[in-house]
Amino acid sequence: MTKREQRALITKHGAAQLEHTPLALLKELVSLNWLGKQNPDADAEEEPFRVGIAKISNRAHLDARTVARGLATLEQKGLLTITKAAGKPSLYHLHLAGMAEGPTVAELERKRREAKTEAQTTWQRKARKAKIGPATTPSKETNRERRLRHIRETPALAMYWRAAA
Repeated sequence: MTKREQRALITKHGAAQLEHTPLALLKELVSLNWLGKQNPDADAEEEPFRVGIAKISNRAHLDARTVARGLATLEQKGLLTITKAAGKPSLYHLHLAGMAEGPTVAELERKRREAKTEAQTTWQRKARKAKIGPATTPSKETNRERRLRHIRETPALAMYWRAAA
């Protein structure tokens, strides 16, 4: 897989599967892979490459501990293999082919929009039912007429109505 293909894969599937920090580190690791600089069409996953945490940290504008945690996350997800050597920078081997099997960013965005639309529809439906209930149906009766009808129909108030009439 060439660097161009790797970048396209990360753009299409990366944000759907990774948090912000590991995603930024993965993009930097693809950029730091020296094999692609020698030959842009070479398979960038074919051979591992060496780079120090300090260089990754500087390029990604992150703290070294944050970089170490992000690299551990990428290793747990199976996108990266790290081989550590005493006194030398670590050896990184990218495995991005498995990333294509997961959901794309567009699919997750579509599902999120559908869920939001469904929630809004449900909310609007409930609001309509509350407005059109039997107690709130609009009538042509004035407030005075409604109050007098209420007095006539209520047994405790009816005796006052008859006395006044």
